[in-house]
Amino acid sequence: NGARMPVTVKNVSKYIDLYARYRIHDSVAKQVAAVRAGFLTRMSTWKCALVRHTCTIAEVKRMLCGHRDINVQSWKVHTQYKGGFTAETPCVTWFWELIELMSLDERQRMLQFCTGSSRVPSEGFGDLSSINGG
Repeated sequence: NGARMPVTVKNVSKYIDLYARYRIHDSVAKQVAAVRAGFLTRMSTWKCALVRHTCTIAEVKRMLCGHRDINVQSWKVHTQYKGGFTAETPCVTWFWELIELMSLDERQRMLQFCTGSSRVPSEGFGDLSSINGG
């Protein structure tokens, strides 16, 4: 019945504690549980515990979200060409010359267009799958 209780000088500290708990924990508990359930479909409980105890938050973020930086040389090395195209085909070399001239933001948008993600997988371009899983 906290909604019916007036906030006073005596209970303002308790009010702030409870409100903060609600905003930080209780209000997102369902969403956090859904994310956790999603993790557990891909990782066992003990692997999640291992990550929690051995990785920093920045490392976990990098594993989940990938890298913002784009190493063009690595992108070239891990690109698979089809339809008679090779790394030496003139339009392919022009493409890479253009990519080299782009800003990071432009490269990220091009990567998003080409792969569906603006970030490089945490293990690098070698870990990137094509749309058809190859």
